Amino acid sequence: MDRMLPPARPFMQESAVRGRIIRGLRAGSLDVGKGGDMGKARKLAFALAMAGSLLGGAAQAALIDRGGGLIYDDVLNITWLADGNYARTSGYDADGLMNFATATRWAADLVYAGYTDWRLPSARRLLDGGPPCISIGSAICNNSEMGHMYYNNLGAIRNNTGDGILAGTNTANLALVLPQSYIYWTSTEIDEEAAWFFRTEFGIQSYTNRNTPAFAWAVRSGDVIPAIPLPGSQGLLLAGLALLAACRRCSGSKRGTAS
Repeated sequence: MDRMLPPARPFMQESAVRGRIIRGLRAGSLDVGKGGDMGKARKLAFALAMAGSLLGGAAQAALIDRGGGLIYDDVLNITWLADGNYARTSGYDADGLMNFATATRWAADLVYAGYTDWRLPSARRLLDGGPPCISIGSAICNNSEMGHMYYNNLGAIRNNTGDGILAGTNTANLALVLPQSYIYWTSTEIDEEAAWFFRTEFGIQSYTNRNTPAFAWAVRSGDVIPAIPLPGSQGLLLAGLALLAACRRCSGSKRGTAS
């Protein structure tokens, strides 16, 4: 159960590092070599390799079907069960509607595809792990794991009609998952009596009594297979590495001639 502030997300740390590299390249202050044309060639090679890495990350920002009922979110670096009501499908619960304690226990005890570290999604803010957003007025709470799934991945909108998650505009992503249009528990607690939920028929995030019946959608941190670069980004990366190797050979031959 989620009471402590979680550590910073790895993808946010990587983005910060990449940002510093890009700013350095733009400012011309990130020197990866010394001396005239050789320094320029090395800098170009490094820029090509970094471009391949960055394009690979940006171009894959979508839900990815890993097979076997596993769906990977490459932005948050988390893996969802495709079945948003697997508690019912697996026979654990008659209809999948459980109180907070039962839902939390179900996720913690779940063994699926050989993984045992399943949990309920967190309601805490993605950027800093701070207190959850609450849907007061017209607030759009898209900065939690369920909020990101609802608004960003599935293209659903805040509404009062109950259309919600099943009317999401990202049909490609929606075809990969089987969500329920109702209340979902998160792992984030208020106190001994209340916990946070996300309501997928309206797109709202708030909290309620722990005894409220709600669905549970299992998620785990990380991917389930090694990431594979896209061909375009892989080509840029390999071009940069090849140019770096050529620079090193050129440097070695010059040193040999001089001696």
